[in-house]
Amino acid sequence: MRTLLSTIATFFMGAAPALPAVAQTSFADGVPSRQEGPTPAKPQETGVKPPEEKKDEKKKDEKKEKKDEWLAVLNGDVHTIADGVLRGATILCKNGKFQRIGYGLEVPKEAATLDAAGLSIYPGLIAVASSGIVGQEPVDLTTDVFSYGMTFGLACGWTTMVSGNSAGKLTYGTLDGLLLRNNLWQRTSYASGDERRRIRDDFEAAREFLRKKRLFEQQKAAGQQSPPLEEPKPEGVNDAYLKLLGGDLLARFDANSAEELRAIAKLVTEFGFKAVVFGAAEGWIVAEELGRAGISCVVVPHTTRTADRHLNRQSGGTIENAAILHQHGVKVAVIPESTRLSGDGLLDRDLRTPTVEAALAVRGGLPRDAAEAALTINAARILGVDDRIGSIEVGKDADFVVLDGDLLHYESFVYYAVVNGRLVYDKAKDSLFRDLRPRPSTYQEPKPPEPPPEPKKEEAKPEEKKEGEATPAEGEKKEGEKPSEKPKEEPKPGEPPKPGEPPPPEPPKPDEKPPKPDEPPKPDGNPPKPGEKPGGGA
Repeated sequence: MRTLLSTIATFFMGAAPALPAVAQTSFADGVPSRQEGPTPAKPQETGVKPPEEKKDEKKKDEKKEKKDEWLAVLNGDVHTIADGVLRGATILCKNGKFQRIGYGLEVPKEAATLDAAGLSIYPGLIAVASSGIVGQEPVDLTTDVFSYGMTFGLACGWTTMVSGNSAGKLTYGTLDGLLLRNNLWQRTSYASGDERRRIRDDFEAAREFLRKKRLFEQQKAAGQQSPPLEEPKPEGVNDAYLKLLGGDLLARFDANSAEELRAIAKLVTEFGFKAVVFGAAEGWIVAEELGRAGISCVVVPHTTRTADRHLNRQSGGTIENAAILHQHGVKVAVIPESTRLSGDGLLDRDLRTPTVEAALAVRGGLPRDAAEAALTINAARILGVDDRIGSIEVGKDADFVVLDGDLLHYESFVYYAVVNGRLVYDKAKDSLFRDLRPRPSTYQEPKPPEPPPEPKKEEAKPEEKKEGEATPAEGEKKEGEKPSEKPKEEPKPGEPPKPGEPPPPEPPKPDEKPPKPDEPPKPDGNPPKPGEKPGGGA
């Protein structure tokens, strides 16, 4: 009986849901212990692993998606510094590099354009020493790329500046491409007697180590095993002097007197390393020694160095210093007396008017092309970056300035400055010198690409008959074609309906008029009299 009732309850109420296993607590031996229920089953693995990120493929896709950035400068007089002047030429820049320079060049549709008709184009100027514009080292992390000083520097024609031991570009608005090179040189002093003795000893130790290392490599290459070879170790050798003797580093000296310059030239000639001298006010006296040693000089043409009357030799400064050094094969770069920017109105005293300083060197006899090189390619050669900047040549960084006159004329204004192929200064759009000899900007952003045309819908063409295919007979359907539905035929009057079809409506009699829709149909016969029922009954 009990089994029957249980069966009936299960049938009407359904099976009770299974309850989850609950931990049970027992009090065996007076200490509560927790007994876990059955361990729940782990979810089954599908066997499909998550897709791994393929970095190489992503990088390839990013490169494909990145579009080329073009800039075209039209109709300008291009002063290449390396290969003369091209009048009314076109410059094409692609992705921050000079792509093509010449005449009749095809400008891509996606290129930004700058009409430089009536203007002169020069490589960006290079300041081999500066302060307050590019940040301290590391320059790419400490430079304010939105500063007023950077805009001022671009307006003066500078595109590259040296701060400390690094060279950085004036990339206004972005840090990308700012750092040009670090570890430019090794500062060395060669003034006093004790200092000179120590430096010579360090150079001797470095040269001796390099000699032993070279001998070890030659014996090793020849397979010599006896006596056993032992590689020399640079213990107690100055690492900077090893780089200097290996040609990987440039030595920088700060000297002005003829006696000190002559001692530096002798040291460089003896040990054969590259060197640059800042100052060299009396370089014109020892120009031959400096040229023979291959030393470069960074000079200030407007230097007031009074001659010492107590000396029985030539001394003092002269405006002909740069010209005489150039005549003896010395690479000359020009820098103003102050390495900062100021707005005090003084000419040729700071970085605001670098071209005036170079013009003074021209007044002292320096050729004009050499004066232009002193602000561009010579400065780049001294810094070891002439493969990237300093002249307008295909393959170099697209750094240049556009002026309304000669580079060395004090009245010339910079109207545009381009760094890494990107316009970073536009005089007409900046308030600094906008109201002085205003000229409307001719820079135009690249036009957006036109949307692709929508594909035309092709009309369905009748199926062409294939060779060897039989033409279907009338009423015969092709394979896969649905049978066409025939319109229903109405039965003719007087014809009996077909089986399964409803009978047609009877046509109206000729004498009978159809009832009007608003009036009810009239009954047959006369209307009943009062008191008489319809149908004739009383």
